[in-house]
Amino acid sequence: MHPFEKINQTATPWVESMMAELGTTDPHRAVRALGAGLESLRDLLTPAEAARFGARLPLLVRGLFFEGWDPTIGPREILDRSQFLALVGAKYAPRSDVPTDAIVAAFLGVLDRQLGAEALAEVASKLPEPLGDFGWPELVKKTDRPAA
Repeated sequence: MHPFEKINQTATPWVESMMAELGTTDPHRAVRALGAGLESLRDLLTPAEAARFGARLPLLVRGLFFEGWDPTIGPREILDRSQFLALVGAKYAPRSDVPTDAIVAAFLGVLDRQLGAEALAEVASKLPEPLGDFGWPELVKKTDRPAA
């Protein structure tokens, strides 16, 4: 097997999961939506948290996560659901064929399926409280978070 085939095979389940979550047969749409979710998540993490999370991802998916990243810029402050939806929408642009709330729901489903509850809980514990509205499965509501 050619080395790039193996790399592609590790990313394919992520794209297929995103296609299933979005209800599409268009892999380009799924990859762009997955990238928008990954980049938006990355922008909420510190460089150390982003590196730790990125290390869990298959190589091609990791490329989507780190695309355009500037580690000298600190985590974005997201105060409410609309700000996060706007961030995801900006990352998905210039496409607008999928509502941003659908991208977020699909993205969270893919993370849950591909990474499992433990990794998802670790990431969720780093996120701002308003993101609990998006359905992080009880993970964002952890009680060991610092008080605001």
